[in-house]
Parts: sequence; structure tokens; C-alpha cells
Amino acid sequence: MRHKWGESCWHPRKWDLSLKLTSSYSQERDMLVVAWLLGTAYIHLPTKQCRCTLSSDDNSYGFYCYPRLSNMTTLVFRWGRWSKHIEMPWTFNWHSTEVLSHDFASVYYEDRFTVKGTDWLERHKKQEQVEITHSQLFDYIYFKKDGTAQERIATVTVERRKWYLRCWPWYKKVNTAIWVKFDQEVGEGSGSWKGGVTGSGYDILPNETPEQCLRRMEQFRTFDR
Repeated sequence: MRHKWGESCWHPRKWDLSLKLTSSYSQERDMLVVAWLLGTAYIHLPTKQCRCTLSSDDNSYGFYCYPRLSNMTTLVFRWGRWSKHIEMPWTFNWHSTEVLSHDFASVYYEDRFTVKGTDWLERHKKQEQVEITHSQLFDYIYFKKDGTAQERIATVTVERRKWYLRCWPWYKKVNTAIWVKFDQEVGEGSGSWKGGVTGSGYDILPNETPEQCLRRMEQFRTFDR
């Protein structure tokens, strides 16, 4: 809804909370963004102090919730270009990553304690080399909506990741999945300007082998992109 003072909108299904002085969409003047759970007001101001060049968050002042209050994970405070992100206690934080062989033996492991003081690029290269050593190749056929068959080679690795609840670190969430890299694009957008998919993850069910998981993915997973 447009008003003399700016714009407003209602979003009863997406609660929001923010108070932020930032650039207007035209970047010709400032605006005050006030969100009060069910609605948001964008109040246009006659000033131009934020001086944003790339986006409305380049140089703003105030706070906002991310992504939404109904699914709030982070409270963000901003002052100019300075920002402070506060993760909410009910969210999960990364605990560990394991690379597994196809018989589920652990061949690489790192967690939030072992990575301290280490170089992330060296860790990435080491993990990448382990994944190459313990991956397996499978034939993979994807059928587009028009019936076209895309025959690909799928490189499959197995990973197990753990996260812990910030307010109760003894509670951990564990996920074991395959990561699939295709030798060519897959999906509805293959060969177009949109582009297709070159990789995807898929969760492994209990008592399921990585190949069985891949075949289930081959049967049910769609790539609309």
C-alpha cells in the first residue's frame, strides 16, 4: 500500500521485527523500516545519510531478525558498515564432519575443536583428496519432464555431519548422506541459460547402502532447475 509518507504491507504468515534506518530502494534518500510482527512500514525520509552503493544494507543503522521472526535464527545489529550477528539459542551449530568409505568406515574427521588454529585451505585440500580416494563411480540416468533421458556418470562420496543445539550442547543432530557430483549438467535447465545441476546431496536411510541411496535418488529426485 502506497502512502504520502511511504509504503506499508501486511504479512500475517511471516512475522517480522525490525527497526532500521537505511537507503530507500531508489537510493536517492533514506527510509526508516519499522516491522511490527504482522506488518512493515517503509517511511521515506528527506535525508541522504546512509550512502549505500550496492544494497540497502551496505550502510544502515538499527536491528532486524533473520530470516523471519516465525523462523528466527539470528538477531542482527547494524551501525553503518559494522554488524553484529547473534545466533539464537534454539538453533544448531556445526560440531563435526566425517568422510566415510562406502562401507561406512571413517576415513577423515574434523570437529570444532580440531580445526582451531588450522588453515582452512589446507583442511579443504586434505578432505578433497580423501573424498577422491574413497569415492565410487556409478551410471546415473535422469528423465526430464519431456521424457528425455540424460545419461551421466555420478561420483558418490559419503559424509556424516553433526550439529549441537546452542542452548543444550549435549543434544546433537546427526545426518549421514551421499554427495553426488555429475560429469555433466542434470535437470530441466541443462543446456540453457539457466543451467542445470552439477551436484546434489541425498540423505541415507537406516540400513541403506550408498548405492541403494543413489538408486532411490535416481528414482525420486527431480531437478526443476
